[in-house]
Formats: sequence, C-alpha cells, structure tokens
Amino acid sequence: MMDAKGKLNICNLRGPAIVFALFTLIVVFPARAEPGDFLDNISKLEINNPPASGAASGESVSSKQNNDSPDKKTPQKQDVVRKKSHQNKTESTINALRKQNAELSAAAKAAEKKRAETTRELSAQIAELKAQSEQRVRKESGETAAVSALSKKNAELAAAAEAAQKKLDETTRSLTAQIAALTAQRAQNESGQTTALDALSKKNAELAAAVEAAQKKLDETSRTLSVQIAALKTQKEQSENLQKSTINTLTGKNLELRAAAESAQKKQDETTRALSAQIAMLNKQRAEREGQQKTALDALRQKERRAGRRRRSGAEKAG
Repeated sequence: MMDAKGKLNICNLRGPAIVFALFTLIVVFPARAEPGDFLDNISKLEINNPPASGAASGESVSSKQNNDSPDKKTPQKQDVVRKKSHQNKTESTINALRKQNAELSAAAKAAEKKRAETTRELSAQIAELKAQSEQRVRKESGETAAVSALSKKNAELAAAAEAAQKKLDETTRSLTAQIAALTAQRAQNESGQTTALDALSKKNAELAAAVEAAQKKLDETSRTLSVQIAALKTQKEQSENLQKSTINTLTGKNLELRAAAESAQKKQDETTRALSAQIAMLNKQRAEREGQQKTALDALRQKERRAGRRRRSGAEKAG
C-alpha cells in the first residue's frame, strides 16, 4: 500500500476499503453503542429446539400408531435430523458473528486511541511553534545579536517539522496495518456465512463506497500536511539565507511561519469536523443496516417455524 517514497497509494486501497468501513463505524463511537446492537439482538432470539419438538411429535404419533411399519417413521426421523443440523448451523453463525463483533470493537478502540494521541501531539507541536514565533518577535525587537538565536530557533523548527512528518508517517502505517488486519478477519468470516445474510451485500457495498470517500479524504489531508511541512522547511531555508542581511527580514519570515502554523491549525480543525460528519453518517447507516439484519433474521425464523408446523401437520395427516 506504500510506494517507494513512503506515501499511501490510493489505487491499492480498494481491498482494505471495505473493512475500513466497519473500522470507521466503531472507531469514534464504541462508547455510544446501544445495549441492543445487532449481535445482542441475535443472542436474544429464541431459537426453538426442533429435535425436542420432533421427538415429542414422534412420541405422539407413535402412541397413536403402535402397529405402523418402520418405513412410515423414517421420514419423521430424517426431518428431526434436518432440523437439528439447521439449528446447529444457525447457532454457529451467531457465535461467529458475536466473536467478529468483539474483535472489531477492540481493534476500533485501539485505532481511535491512536488517532486521538496523534491529534493531541500535532496540536501541541503547532501551539509550540506559534509560541516560539511570538517569543522570537518580542526578543528580536531590540537586540542586535538576535541573528544567531534566530538561526538556532529555525533549526529547532526544522527538527519539529521533521518530527511531525515522521509521526504522520508512523500513524499512516499503523492505520494501514489495522485496515489489512480487519480485511483478513472479514475474509475469514465471510467464508462461513449462510445464505440468509446475502441480502446485506448491497449495504456492505454502500459502506465500502463511503469508506473509499473517507480514505480519499484522509489521503488528501496527509498530502496537504506534507506540503505544509515542506513549505515550512523551505521558508526556514530562505530565512537562513536572508539572516545575513537584516533582522527585519527575519522578523517578517517569522511572521509568515506563524501564519503558516495558524493555517495548518485551521486546516486540521476543518478536517476534523469533516471526518466527524462522515463518521456520524456512517454510524447512522450502520444503525439502519442492523435494523435490516434483525428484520431478515426474524423473517427467517418465522419461515422456519411455519415450515416446521407444515411438516408436523403433513406427518400427522400421513399417519
């Protein structure tokens, strides 16, 4: 996913984009999830015990037909076996989904914590740059020997910019690794899903598109910050060349650096608001998807009950 320069390649993010949706849904709002989410609702479903019911029905029919041949009892036994097999598959699917939800929630919480730490560190660095610029302006107003001090401060600014760039690259690699892990988990879980959940594919495609948009926004933000850091480095080099002339020129460059830092802070705030809006929209889509999943499972459950009643009725009529 990373090219030779260590930057994200958008074309190679189509695969992880699908799972990044699930990651985004839970990253910011894990604490807001309602107690009755999708897997909790599944765990509360009352699953009938077809083998017990089938056995009771078999005993009732057997009490009425003590003289019947073994051939008439064989379909009833096969029906009980089929019901038991279907119940086992349903319970296995529910357990797999519950385990998947727990793993995704843990991964999302870790990613959210990492994003919050990165935001705080970048904000602290920007505030420090602004404070240093203001302090230099006050000191340089009446000092003739400020050229050497400004050179040292510019070196510190360059080091801070490099540290910020390094931190951004580390965060990007961490998020990329988490997205790849979530993609692998989703691929493993999809292999064991039953046909009753096929109707959710359309919703997953919509979420994938939303995730691609969010990933594109993140890439644009990363490029913007990289450009701003490069601009700060360039301004620092220009400032070092102009230090030989006058202190007033250096003062002007420091003002430009402060303006650039304020612009970077403003850009970060705008990006945070935009991502928060996208996350809120994805959370709403997740709630709608969970409602549709519950409706599909309820319909499947009712269908199974009706089929069981029809089979029992047919068995009684045949008897």
